Amino acid sequence: MELDLEAEGVDNLDEVDEERLFGTLNGDNVGKAVTNLAEYLLMTQAMKGEIRNAAFWFRLGLKYYERCKPEQIDRHLIMLALFYATRDKRMMAEGLYRQVLDKLGHDKQGSALNYNLVMALNFYGRMLMSFEKRQSEAQ
Repeated sequence: MELDLEAEGVDNLDEVDEERLFGTLNGDNVGKAVTNLAEYLLMTQAMKGEIRNAAFWFRLGLKYYERCKPEQIDRHLIMLALFYATRDKRMMAEGLYRQVLDKLGHDKQGSALNYNLVMALNFYGRMLMSFEKRQSEAQ
């Protein structure tokens, strides 16, 4: 799946600055902090149309989780899907929601219920409710 956050208003860093910045992303809980920043900027700026800062932190978080903690990427992808849904890029959002739901074993019998699963189902269902033809899927 191509997540072109540069097209969402993020300026490209030169290679040296990017490596230096991404090189700082090695701590155990750095991902949580980056996701929290991205979520905060989504709620306070991106929903008003000011997407540049949120897009930057989402991109940074993706780099962190891809390199350091791929097993913990769920919440970041859920927030990124919400970011795309608020930008009316619902196909991209749906792909991300489905990816998280598949990873969490949503369709499997006896799958563990956790906060990320509930959050993904909630946001995905709310997005589907905005499509009259797909409201039955959301219920």
